[in-house]
Amino acid sequence: MTDTKNGNSDIAGGRVKFVQGQASAAHSLKDTIESLVIAFVLAFVFRAFVIEAFVIPTGSMADTLRGAHFRLVCQNCGHQYNYGYVPGHYGYKTNKLPGNPINVVQSRVRHIDVLCPYCGSLIDNSIQRNVCNGDRILVLKYIYQFKQPDIWDVVVFKNPAPDGQNGVDPLIQDNYIKRMIGRPGETVEIIDGDVYINNVIQPRPENVQDVMWIPIFDQNYQPPAERSVNGWDKPFLPAQEENTAWREDDITKRYYFDGSDSTDIMTFQQGRLKVLVSNFISYNGWQSFNRRTQDITSDLKISASCQPTEDQGKLYFYMSKYGRTYRASIDFSGKCEIFDEYNDKVICSQDIKPLKAGQQRMVSFAIVNHQFILQVGEGPERDLIVYDGPNDAADWGYRGQDQNSYPTVSLAGSGGKFELENIKLFRDTHYTVTPGGFGSPGLATEGHPITLGDEEYFVLGDNSAASSDSRFWGGMGYDRQRQPVYTTGTVPEEYLIGKAFFVYWPAGHKLPFGNLNLVPDVGRMRFIR
Repeated sequence: MTDTKNGNSDIAGGRVKFVQGQASAAHSLKDTIESLVIAFVLAFVFRAFVIEAFVIPTGSMADTLRGAHFRLVCQNCGHQYNYGYVPGHYGYKTNKLPGNPINVVQSRVRHIDVLCPYCGSLIDNSIQRNVCNGDRILVLKYIYQFKQPDIWDVVVFKNPAPDGQNGVDPLIQDNYIKRMIGRPGETVEIIDGDVYINNVIQPRPENVQDVMWIPIFDQNYQPPAERSVNGWDKPFLPAQEENTAWREDDITKRYYFDGSDSTDIMTFQQGRLKVLVSNFISYNGWQSFNRRTQDITSDLKISASCQPTEDQGKLYFYMSKYGRTYRASIDFSGKCEIFDEYNDKVICSQDIKPLKAGQQRMVSFAIVNHQFILQVGEGPERDLIVYDGPNDAADWGYRGQDQNSYPTVSLAGSGGKFELENIKLFRDTHYTVTPGGFGSPGLATEGHPITLGDEEYFVLGDNSAASSDSRFWGGMGYDRQRQPVYTTGTVPEEYLIGKAFFVYWPAGHKLPFGNLNLVPDVGRMRFIR
């Protein structure tokens, strides 16, 4: 029992009197200085051996991690997107960012257009914006002294090339950041943009795959029909022009299915889809020379919010890969099915919680890394179906890099009425064969597998079309005695610094005065996956 009023404590019948002393001012100052010194020492030790902060300078990991970039807003549809800043393209030869707004359109690189990924609108050549800083991240150092990196880890390391060719000590080389793909003893090969380890395709964990999806369409950001540009008209076109059960509301951004005894289909405009799956991302701009067949992304995902108006009805998603069509159906009475139309057979089926009239549920269908993924609902109450398809791309109908088989996406309904909103389309991150669509195939690309030696690692950038990484590095790793002992393009184990795990300061927002991004973008502070 403690007497808080008198400051006395009663412990097992004894009494202890507490007396508060008065420290001298000099003694207090001495304690404060000692505490500050200890804090600085601990901070330096912590930085040197535990966690260190880094800033992302370039866009090789965009949009997972952003380097210096412009923030843009499409004047046609209102979509906010980012465009990477490359100093050399603007006449700047250092990493110091311009202090004033500059023209976004690169005057020195005329074959790159800056355009909105959702509606295709080109940005005005005269528009000026400030350059935003790259993401600032925290890296857990020396973790790989105790464990091997996991595949898909985002790692920081010393640049193995080209400085390594000159025998520069890795301790003074630039720091790079990429995603871990291959580890010692593993054979790595990239086939149609997918990663194979020891001839087995590598699906990503769900939390990693979520950040690897690249959004290419959002129904909420579509301009009115009279302001459509570049031939990008209505995205979904009904299979039958007359008497279709589908109608679109430009105001609410919704599609309404008015009921039909037969299956009524709407197909995403193929000309528009061909642009979006040709490894285009707004961060890099549109490079007209980069539309090569080997850069077609065949893995897609479509999602929407579905609200039945009646308890009976069906929603269908159609998606093709290598010319073969697959259909996912969601019966509101409580049944999901994935059907292979090419082989005319049911792949899998599953009972789910029924969709009730007036209740909205998120639904999605994806074909990615040789998996079918169908989801109804969100969070712990969701219904999720994941089916592993064949391992070999040839069993899916893949015929090699020279094929010209673009994917297709369609929506359909039958039975009772329902509404769809927040329709979105994504493509998977696709690892390219050649740098920028030209030149010789890179290391570990199709037909050029690599088996990693002891203490050798293989890394790739998420922004595949604009990343210099293990596929294209020409130098080879040197050991501390400056001897070339590692395979060209690989990262030696001793070059690894640690695992990037948190974005603590994304590019901030500007104050009403000045050009400094001093207001943190709290919503983008996040763990790195």
